[in-house]
Amino acid sequence: MYSPGNDPGLVILRMKCLLQRGASGCAGPGSTPTASAGVAEPSKRRLGLAVTPPRAVRWQPAAELVAVFIGGGEESTNLYTGPLPNLEGTDQASSAMTLSTPWFLATDARAYEHFMARWSRRLAGPFLDFAGIKGGNQVLDVGCGTGVITAALAERGCTAVGLDASEPYLEGARRDRSHPNIVYELGDARRMSYADASFDACVSALAIDVIPEVDQVVREMRRVTRGGGIVASGVFDFWGGFSPADLVCDTASVLDEGMRSVRDQRKARPIVWANGQAAIWRESGLVDVVEAPIVISFDYASFEDYWSSFSMPIGQIGQRVAALPAELRAEVERHVRSGYLAGLPDGRRSFAVIVRVVRGTVPAGG
Repeated sequence: MYSPGNDPGLVILRMKCLLQRGASGCAGPGSTPTASAGVAEPSKRRLGLAVTPPRAVRWQPAAELVAVFIGGGEESTNLYTGPLPNLEGTDQASSAMTLSTPWFLATDARAYEHFMARWSRRLAGPFLDFAGIKGGNQVLDVGCGTGVITAALAERGCTAVGLDASEPYLEGARRDRSHPNIVYELGDARRMSYADASFDACVSALAIDVIPEVDQVVREMRRVTRGGGIVASGVFDFWGGFSPADLVCDTASVLDEGMRSVRDQRKARPIVWANGQAAIWRESGLVDVVEAPIVISFDYASFEDYWSSFSMPIGQIGQRVAALPAELRAEVERHVRSGYLAGLPDGRRSFAVIVRVVRGTVPAGG
């Protein structure tokens, strides 16, 4: 199995610390843990947010953290923020995908721009319209990534906080999508540092489906939103609504047991089914819940543009493709190319993609 770096326990420790502690560094054995309050306090005060007491993070031995990572402990972050791995020739390259594979490798902001952020820009307007976000609102963007939705909020006249567990993505957001009305912060969506009712609305786009504890995240989104405020999200419909990914995943599933495992795992989660988010929203106590599909277009200039998006190790499909032995990977690419070209010259192809969006209202009184 692939383990990034010389000490997998410490790499996974770094991932755990990023999710739990905000922007400060990680303490080691014998160190005094420092506390994190998420957004730097001056920035919070500038945006008018309440500053809650910081939470210290205790030191955990590497073995315990590895158990957390592979789903053997009480928690499972399934997020890795180190360098993009080279999986070819490793044990993982010849074995079926297991739960030790992160659901998402949030490591490289520019790679994410090519993979997904360029299409998120097309989603931003329709999604925020559906959510009913208005200028002057104070809004939290959960899983902000490289800041596409956060920037769209600021362009609407909102004051926005972008929260993400990946410092590389936040660095990209600060570099490419800075704005006087935006603060980007490192934090854990499952345990936010904000006081109750801190925001007029809380949104998340193409993010919460890669967090195993999605119920916990939605409860937190509700908690930090004022009574009468909106909590909204959008995720891909994995049952026929994400055709560009399905072309790779379904083709490779014929040839590789590991990809079949990825396919089955992706489709098994109710959050990616029609009305799956709506059910979670209602269970979390939100009212006036509405779920609807939004269709956007993924337009690739060529097969290379398309294949490079789904063969880089970011999502689970790309991780599995990157892990395949060279000969099998070449065979998968050949079949996928055939499906992309469909007997026509190489060039532009447009894929219709369904994003299922949901909104709900926090009841009066929270």
